[in-house]
Amino acid sequence: MMVFTSIDIIPRGIVEQCRTDMDKDNAAPLASLSTLRFCKNTLASIFSLSPEIIVTIFTYFVEEENVKIIIHRSGVPTPIIITHL
Repeated sequence: MMVFTSIDIIPRGIVEQCRTDMDKDNAAPLASLSTLRFCKNTLASIFSLSPEIIVTIFTYFVEEENVKIIIHRSGVPTPIIITHL
């Protein structure tokens, strides 16, 4: 293994190989973290509401005249943030 003292003298191939190796090393922990986040999110109280109630809440929120939905430059509306149900 070579040790370099300045990033300017590290050959590009070595840098790319290190990045590839780090991505491989990080893949399993990141997948595990994603699974943990999903499990944690399923414990949120919103998951105990039926889809019909959630649709009613969002429909009511969107139909309010004072609600401003911002359209992103891609043409997709920004997410609606509802903090209290």
